[in-house]
Amino acid sequence: MDCTDGTIHTNVGAETFLYNAFFPTVFIFKILVSSTLSAFFICKLFNKPFMNPDLYAKHKTYLMDKINTVVGVGKQVILNYNVIYFSLSQYHLHDETLYLPTRILNVIKFLFILELIAYWYHRLSHVISYIYKHSHSQHHANIDVYPIDFLEFDFADNVAQTLYINLPLYFVPMNIHDYAMIYYIYATCAFLIHSDIITKDHMIHHRRFKYNYSLLFPVFDILFGTYISE
Repeated sequence: MDCTDGTIHTNVGAETFLYNAFFPTVFIFKILVSSTLSAFFICKLFNKPFMNPDLYAKHKTYLMDKINTVVGVGKQVILNYNVIYFSLSQYHLHDETLYLPTRILNVIKFLFILELIAYWYHRLSHVISYIYKHSHSQHHANIDVYPIDFLEFDFADNVAQTLYINLPLYFVPMNIHDYAMIYYIYATCAFLIHSDIITKDHMIHHRRFKYNYSLLFPVFDILFGTYISE
């Protein structure tokens, strides 16, 4: 009986260890796949191109290049998220059942900090010429952008994007389901803001460079005088 109990406890312990070890990989992989597919089908719904139709028609390697970009960026995001999860995120995520008003307030505070961090990183990556030249300029290789062009960023930008959606957890511990929804929405919209489906603000940023640094909410662009509309 003791041996049987011991075996059960060992199996349960092993299963728990494997679940905890692979949780961040599975978590971020599901978000990456679901957000990419969501953005693709939303573009289809609005009859907007997901990628540059001219390059797709004229260059045989264009589609394969984009697929390689998706795979390469996806691998790096998964690696980055694992590092951030085990060093930070796991200590600030919970599944407590809180009152709905509390959860809504936490989401608002989380988004405020997220947008603040993202705004200043993005702005400094333009203002500091060394960072722009050796990192962020890759994302601005195309002036006329399409949703798939969101993935045109280098290692530094990749790490930064993982950080600024996780660092707010240090200040606002989040319900894991709320956090997952925020991550999914921002990942999906990261594609879509490279079209005019949601807003033209980011497309203007790709043309004017030193305006519209915010992600989804132009609060800090307005506050710091870097917002322009079409």
